[in-house]
Amino acid sequence: MANGAVGGLGLDPQFVGKAQALLGASRAWNTLKVARSALSKVTEMEVKFGLDLSFPWTLAAGGNFVMACITSGLKSSTIRWLHGNVFIQ
Repeated sequence: MANGAVGGLGLDPQFVGKAQALLGASRAWNTLKVARSALSKVTEMEVKFGLDLSFPWTLAAGGNFVMACITSGLKSSTIRWLHGNVFIQ
């Protein structure tokens, strides 16, 4: 696409640049929200279970985080999402 993600919207050319900037800002904000959400859950598990989950994680720290999430009653899909977003950062 010549105009990136907004090219297929059929916007008037005068709005394309602004739309691209807004889309980029939205993606950056969503990335920040995801990171904050995942990291706040890590902090919660550290406090709740007295764990050391400082980064970078060892295999044991990752396992402890997953077990803390299971013990807290989080669904497996939530645990996979959290674990993936923590390791992706």
